Amino acid sequence: MLLDLQRARVVAELAAITVHDFANVLAGVLASVRHIADQLGGEIDVESTTGAGTRFTLVLQAARSRAEGEAAG
Repeated sequence: MLLDLQRARVVAELAAITVHDFANVLAGVLASVRHIADQLGGEIDVESTTGAGTRFTLVLQAARSRAEGEAAG
């Protein structure tokens, strides 16, 4: 019984979220990820297809281990 009430509450809360609310949250998240990418020397790739969606990929260079760095020179 409690699970059904919890499920109904979650569904009601999700239904109350507007596209505008979601877009604002997404913009904030993307700004944070962009800041992290900038700090780590990375980038964000974006692929978008109308009607199918958008894919964001955070691209970072792999760190070298100390042994690899010493071997490289």
